[in-house]
Amino acid sequence: MAILSIQSSVIFGYVGNSIAAPVLQTLGHDVWRIDTVNFSNHPGYGKFTGAVKELEQLDNEIKGICDLGILPNCEVILSGYLGEIDTAASVLKTVNLVKKQNKAALYVLDPVIGDDDQIYVNEGLVEVFKNKLLPKADVIIPNRSELGWLSDIKIRDLSTLKIAAMNIIKRGPKNVIVTGVLDAENILNYAFSNDGIWMTSVSRIKQKFSGTGDLFSSLFTSAFLETNNLSNALAFATEGCETVLRATCERNSKELSLISTLSNLSTIKTNGSAKLIL
Repeated sequence: MAILSIQSSVIFGYVGNSIAAPVLQTLGHDVWRIDTVNFSNHPGYGKFTGAVKELEQLDNEIKGICDLGILPNCEVILSGYLGEIDTAASVLKTVNLVKKQNKAALYVLDPVIGDDDQIYVNEGLVEVFKNKLLPKADVIIPNRSELGWLSDIKIRDLSTLKIAAMNIIKRGPKNVIVTGVLDAENILNYAFSNDGIWMTSVSRIKQKFSGTGDLFSSLFTSAFLETNNLSNALAFATEGCETVLRATCERNSKELSLISTLSNLSTIKTNGSAKLIL
């Protein structure tokens, strides 16, 4: 199963395609990788080198894929960190090209904007996600903060979470997966569709790591492509993230202990179930 992954790339550490490629390949997928940026490391270190890939180069890479005649074999387009507003035009073009040649192909949108009520992308990108990419997505995977920005609804509780998610569904995506909802002791992840609402819960880890959203979107995409089941995919992605985070904490690492846990990810069953709450 081929997945076209359009995300960031770093030399050191694990975010974006530096996570998606090894995870998805380990889980049995061909990964066609387009990097939106090439940085020395993720910006969480306070400084980095590298650059956002120019629009002309992105378009040229997309053209190269098209010229090979392989787009009908692409089953999922997964997009994450864009870097610049103009990058969205390349993503949108790619989604349209793939869906034209494979009507069953899915577009999974990870709208990388920020977290903990802090936006860390360029001004204007929220509107690009909201008005350009969101309507084209089959699945969207925001965290709690991103869901609020995209829906223009302040998330206070499960009721407002549901209202915000259903607001998104009315605008295009069939499925909304919300990650990183915190309560006193747990981290909650939700899946919303017109068929129901599912939830998973894991014990809260005090430490925060970059790349957890990219890891979750990769795991979810793999399981959803395999099972076409929201409950199974939500449970699989949640368990996979917990596996990597526990190993990372045990090693007292600043970066996700990804490579050492890849073999563990491949042993997680995709038939687990999340809790149906409505």
